[in-house]
Amino acid sequence: DVSVHWVMEGWPDDVARAIASCKAQQGDRRVRYVVADVTGADPARFGDDVEVVSLEAGSGWAAAANAGLRRAVGRLVLVMDGSIEVAGDVFGPLERALADPAAGIAGPFGIVTHDLREFDEAPGPGACDAIEGYCMAMRREGLADVEGFDEKFRWYRTADIELSFRVKDRGLRTEVVALP
Repeated sequence: DVSVHWVMEGWPDDVARAIASCKAQQGDRRVRYVVADVTGADPARFGDDVEVVSLEAGSGWAAAANAGLRRAVGRLVLVMDGSIEVAGDVFGPLERALADPAAGIAGPFGIVTHDLREFDEAPGPGACDAIEGYCMAMRREGLADVEGFDEKFRWYRTADIELSFRVKDRGLRTEVVALP
């Protein structure tokens, strides 16, 4: 049903905590957990039900994210940051938001801009200009349509905004969804 992905560039305890928080909220859903690791950490620390894609240090965030996302099998794909700890059902609200064919990316952290130079936090749930990479969800076929993150971006901050704009170029919305 859902594939959840992290890029681990450090802080393995944070990623392990984030995975545990998602597992506690998955309910009856079939969820695949994937960590794209550029640190060389022991994959066993995440458990047998987490796939770890080991990459070379310095791969860059977008390249690492795409390597992990190639393993996505769920209808819904979440890109998560290790700093996010799920405190309730995040899957249901994201599934409902992305059930609308006009929605392209959904997540709790959106930004808006008036000049494409300065960005502000979106004022609340609803349409926004981009979803931040801390937690962004999309349909798997939508991710394939935009061919993932542009690998010239080595830092997530730019990669998430650029992906959001490519999704919007296809006529789809980016949308803030309140999540626990």
